[in-house]
Amino acid sequence: GWSDPTGRMTLIPKDEGYGLMRSLLQNRIVGLGWQPTDAEINKINRFRREKRPAYRHEASAIKINGSVAKRNLKYGEAPFDVSFEYGASKEGYWSVEHMLLQLEDCLDCLEAIFPWIHHVFLTDHSCGHDRRRNDALPRPLSIGGSQTMVFPAADVADPAVDGPYWMHESER
Repeated sequence: GWSDPTGRMTLIPKDEGYGLMRSLLQNRIVGLGWQPTDAEINKINRFRREKRPAYRHEASAIKINGSVAKRNLKYGEAPFDVSFEYGASKEGYWSVEHMLLQLEDCLDCLEAIFPWIHHVFLTDHSCGHDRRRNDALPRPLSIGGSQTMVFPAADVADPAVDGPYWMHESER
C-alpha cells in the first residue's frame, strides 16, 4: 500500500483519472470474448425481436438504459466483451444492474445461435458498494465511510435462496 514519508499508511482519495473496466465472458464453444459474425448478429437481432424484445430485469434496464426495450446489436458489437470507463464523471460505476443486462444479452446471443445447448453462467461479481437491504443499518468503518457489514443470519428460512442478510454487528 501507499505510505507517507513517516511510513504511515494513508488513504488515497479517488481522483478523476482514467479507469477502464472490462467484463469478459468465455465459454467452451466459442472461447473468450466471442465476437459473432454479421450473419450471427442478424440471427440474434431477429431472435430478440421475435422472442425477447424486453429485458426480464425491468428495473435494471430502466436504470441503465432508460427503457426495458432491447435494441438491436450492431455489427462488430458483442456483449461478451464490455469495456466501461468508470468514475463519477464518466459512465458511473459497474453495478449488478450492468451485469444482469450483460448476462441477458449474452444469453440471447447463445440461445439464438446454439439453441440446443442449456447455458449456465458462473460469475464472480462483487457489488458490495452498491447493494444492500433497504433496512440495513450503516456501520462506520475505522477508515471512514458508511459501508455495511454482511453477516450470516441464523433465522433465514432458506439461506440458499435468501442469501446472507445485512445486519448490524450488534444483532449478531
